[in-house]
Order: sequence, then C-alpha cells, then structure tokens
Amino acid sequence: MSQDQSESILASSLSEAILRKVFEHAPIAIALADRTGRLILANQALCNGLGYTADELQQMCFTEFTHLEDVQAEWELFQELLKGQRSSYTLRKRCIRKDGQVLTTLLSVGLVRDERNRPQVIIGMARDITAQVAAEERAREYLKRLELLQTALEHAGEAVFITDVNGTIQWVNPAFTAITGYSVEEAVGQNPRILKSDAHPREFYERFWSHILSGRVWRGIFINQRKDGTLYHEEETV
Repeated sequence: MSQDQSESILASSLSEAILRKVFEHAPIAIALADRTGRLILANQALCNGLGYTADELQQMCFTEFTHLEDVQAEWELFQELLKGQRSSYTLRKRCIRKDGQVLTTLLSVGLVRDERNRPQVIIGMARDITAQVAAEERAREYLKRLELLQTALEHAGEAVFITDVNGTIQWVNPAFTAITGYSVEEAVGQNPRILKSDAHPREFYERFWSHILSGRVWRGIFINQRKDGTLYHEEETV
C-alpha cells in the first residue's frame, strides 16, 4: 500500500469519526431511517427528547412515536420523498414521548442518495418548539380577549377613551363621539383637557392627579364640556 493510499484511508477514517461525533453531540434531534421509516441511527438529542434509548428507537418506525393525528400527513410526504416527487419536506408535527407527554416539533426530512442517485438513507432533523407553540396559543388567546374587549367598549353606552403614557388620546368609542360632539379624528391625538370645563377648582384636579399618579383607581363625577360648549355630568373611572 502506497503512502498516498494510507493517508487517504486515514483521512477517511478521521472524517467518519468527526461526523459521528457531530451526529452524537448535535444540539438538535437527528435520526437516520431506511425506506420503511424504521430508524437506523438516533442521536442523543433525539433520545433525550423522546425519552427512549438509542436501542429502543432503532427498533421503531417513526410512525410509532408520531401523534396519531399527524401520522397520515407525514406518511404521505414520506412516500412522495421516496418516489422522487420531492427532495425534502418540513412540517410541524407532534411526537409522543415514552412517558406519554406530547411534544410539538419542527421536522425537516431529506433523502440522501448515493453516487448513482439511488435512494440510500433518509435523514430527519427535529427541533422542539413546544414552548413556542404554547406562547403562540397564549398570544392568540390574548388577541381574542382584546377583540372581545374592543367589541364591548365599542358597544358601551358610556364614553370611553384610551390614552398613551403621555396622556394623548389614542382611541375613543362611539359613545364618546356621541356624548362629547368630537369626531374620532378630532379626538385622537388630543389631550383629555379638551373636555375640561371651569366648573371644578384647581384643588379638584390636583387631588385627581395625585390619586392617579400614586397608582390608584379614581372614581368620581366630572363636569365636562362638549365641543359645542355645553356642560354635562359624567361619572368616570380612571
């Protein structure tokens, strides 16, 4: 054997050793599977995520730890991959841990071919996005509650306005425009002082702002002034 051949074999061995270490210590779950979907290799991240040992996973088809409702969708993509109808696929899918816990993952799967372009092995990489999905669900619920709140405020019979931290009006409901005479366009961007009348002494407003700035809720009756100058009494909560 020549020196060049020896160096080539050594380099190949080193490359395989490095690739195996990368596979084993990768921070995301990685698995290799055959054409039937049975796992050939599973790295430690996948074992940790699903709660199985590598030996246990290597006896399983990926459908066995896939949530029942997600099996059909992925199996169809898997078959398209084998038939050459696609080179890879990515999807969200739920996995069932050994202890029964459900995880949501973002899975990417590709087909590795040999030098003759024949299917050789399927590689899958998955990232646990359970926390992200839960956060998205909380955000959707929050937006839904905001929409319900906005609907309630829009149909309220009392005047409602919302300001920013500087006291600039950002939003008013229809009752506000009906009671005050100011249109939405006229009110937004203004300070609530546009409603101020001369019916209250300075001490009244000083007590009001002292109460608000201390973080407490103020409830009382204001004598406000409409756009046309007429006065009206309004019980307010600020």
